[in-house]
Amino acid sequence: MEKFGYVLIFVGLAAALWRVKIWRENIWASVVVYSLFIFVGIFLIMQDRIVEVTVSHLGAFKTLAKEATVEVDQIKQLRRDMEAGIDSVAREATQVRQLYEELANKTELADRKLHSIRNAQQEASTILSELQEVTEFNEAVVVAQNGDRRAFDRLKAWANDPSYRFSAQAGSAVKSIMNDHWEPYYVEGFTYPWPPGTDHSNISLAEVRHKYASSPEYKVHLIEYVWYREDLPTRDRMQFLVEVIENDESLEAVEYAGRYLIQGARDIKHRLEVCPIDVEFLLDWWENNKHQFK
Repeated sequence: MEKFGYVLIFVGLAAALWRVKIWRENIWASVVVYSLFIFVGIFLIMQDRIVEVTVSHLGAFKTLAKEATVEVDQIKQLRRDMEAGIDSVAREATQVRQLYEELANKTELADRKLHSIRNAQQEASTILSELQEVTEFNEAVVVAQNGDRRAFDRLKAWANDPSYRFSAQAGSAVKSIMNDHWEPYYVEGFTYPWPPGTDHSNISLAEVRHKYASSPEYKVHLIEYVWYREDLPTRDRMQFLVEVIENDESLEAVEYAGRYLIQGARDIKHRLEVCPIDVEFLLDWWENNKHQFK
């Protein structure tokens, strides 16, 4: 096709020159006609090159287009992955927010329950403390009414403490117990169970103190025994009674010792109108008057 194109160009040029030289008429028409031959020839020469260039560049263009298409697909896939990731993150964020809100609600509920529990515990602790205080007071009253000196001393301490919740009740209990031990009549004639053949008329106070400490069930017997041992100095007998009043844990023993101490006060013309278990008064009186006894 390239060679045929050269032929057409050559024929067209030759014919055009010949036509112009021989006939000299209709020159422009001849130029137009033979120019067509030349252009066709040129086209035939350039056809393969144009096709080659076209095909070569078309392949490159197709390759670029294919690569661009692949990249576009990859970008679209990446966009889809990103959108899916964003959706997943959004869902997870929503779940996290929901969990946080649920946790916050549960925490608030737990705080309210804890506050209620603490209030209940505090209230229960207060009630328990009050119950223990009531129980302790009632127990002290009952035990003191049954002759326990230490419980009686505890009631007196509470009665003298204005801050104590049951101070007034403690005072009333003390007065009631003192009245029980201040009756005008009391029993005497107790006999200590001396061993057979024992001459108890001249037993020393030291031995009596020993028997008193080892025979709690015979305390009143020994108190009466000492008081009526007129062979012993009054001061010694009175001192024995004072020791009982000051230290003994039995209100009954304290009462008998106090009664006999009050009787002994008459020897120095002192008439004591006082309850036999008014320990503080009797000890104070003895401290101030013991020098008068022999």
